[in-house]
Amino acid sequence: MYNYLVLGASGFIGKHFIKFLKSKKANFFAVDRNFGNLKFSKTWRRIPKARTVVNLASKIFVPASWILTNEFLTNNIKITLNMLDYAKKNNSNVVQMSSYLYGNTKQIPVDENSKVEVSNPYSLSKYLSEKICKFYNENNNISCNILRTFNLYGEFQNKNFLIPSILNQIKKKEIYLNDLKPKRDLLYIDDFIKLIYKASNKFSEFNIFNIGYGKSYSINEIIKIIEKITQKKIKIKLSKNFRKNEIYNTVANINKAKLFFNWTPKTNLETGLKKIIKNDISYRSK
Repeated sequence: MYNYLVLGASGFIGKHFIKFLKSKKANFFAVDRNFGNLKFSKTWRRIPKARTVVNLASKIFVPASWILTNEFLTNNIKITLNMLDYAKKNNSNVVQMSSYLYGNTKQIPVDENSKVEVSNPYSLSKYLSEKICKFYNENNNISCNILRTFNLYGEFQNKNFLIPSILNQIKKKEIYLNDLKPKRDLLYIDDFIKLIYKASNKFSEFNIFNIGYGKSYSINEIIKIIEKITQKKIKIKLSKNFRKNEIYNTVANINKAKLFFNWTPKTNLETGLKKIIKNDISYRSK
């Protein structure tokens, strides 16, 4: 039996988590895109037993979820259902990736008891998946840690996301953005990977955790930090094409995760951005 089953091993988070598990010489089984579609039950017949399932497999990216709503809901919920059936059969624990689910709340920072406000199809798929996990916990005794991540960044992230989008556009000497005002709580991937590992090894029935750094930065502030690191003046063009149901500030209250897992994020935004930029010479001043 494996200690860890990692779903979504070829994705942004998955690549980093697999690298971390290898550094620990952990006993794990990884499922990536080439293994098969996890929406289908037949794919699961080839997956060996594991004590803990880490579900990093899902369709992501909020703007795309408005266009492909049915696909996002079907994919993310079906994978969760199949995972839970697997966990029930093999008596496995579950670590389930969720997302920010609080809309434009006035409570800053926001804790796990705050009112849920689903603001897009992607977050809807995650919220429904949480409910399904809770049902399986109550009726099948499956222990589950739900990780409500606010915003992640780091190497290998898809260029459509905020930080890589800005960094890639800098190479063209100007960037196009919709709005400079939204503020995001950004957690560096290495800190999150350490949290996933801890969450994969400590369970207590069913728990939900808000996961972030605990501080938010506006897009304008992020650009100023990048200018400081790269020593480049960034020319900004605003499209004013505002996103539907835009959320203007997110800050995670991470006290619950700190206490339960004995975890604290170590990498502030400037340090995290320096690490990314250091690994790509094309960002640097010439």
